[in-house]
Amino acid sequence: MSLIPSLGLSTVKVSGAVAAAIIAASIALAAMGVLTYVRKTEPFKTWLVPYTPAAQYGGIFLYSNVIWGVLWVGLFLGLRHKQNAGNLKTWLIFFLVSLGIGTGFAEASLNWSQLPTMMQFSSSSATESSSETTSEVSVTILKGSSIQGSPAYAPSIVTASKDSTITWVNDDVAPHTVTSGTGTDDPQSGKLFDSGSLGQGKKFSMPAKHIGAMGEHGYYCIIHPFMKGKITIQ
Repeated sequence: MSLIPSLGLSTVKVSGAVAAAIIAASIALAAMGVLTYVRKTEPFKTWLVPYTPAAQYGGIFLYSNVIWGVLWVGLFLGLRHKQNAGNLKTWLIFFLVSLGIGTGFAEASLNWSQLPTMMQFSSSSATESSSETTSEVSVTILKGSSIQGSPAYAPSIVTASKDSTITWVNDDVAPHTVTSGTGTDDPQSGKLFDSGSLGQGKKFSMPAKHIGAMGEHGYYCIIHPFMKGKITIQ
């Protein structure tokens, strides 16, 4: 069974210029999905933050558009004089396959178990009893912390009660993350919480009760793994 109805599309001829646009857009969509899939692995998780305060998804969007633009210009120059570059049905199938590949990679990269963390528990916070009182513990990501050897999080070790909310504020010009774990080689990295890329002045808040059991929990910056901190829940 064909991917799309015939509708006479197999008889509609496509010029080289149109084929160039379809090919470039198709490959860019597939690239967007692949970049989303590999965004948490080096060197991509650093490379995909091209400028402050861009997050990784901003980098994915930027580079996918660069891929599209470069491919389109190159293919257009190479195919613009070609009057018959195939039929429309063939190129639509090519586009749909590329879209499926990109979508598949993007969906495979999502960890649905972390959805509440990604949303910073906004839904659960809204349903909290208004009578419950919470205290806030503040941590500052210091200026210059992207330089190895400089102080990173202040305080680097914080103690919070179960009813506290911990808030990190990035005072540095470089983007940083607040990611649970001991480093990039930790298989549990990001399982408890992951702020994503925080630009200058951006905040990330996390209810202490969602971090885990009582005791000590380490965290670090996935962009600058030498930056480390600890949270003690008591």
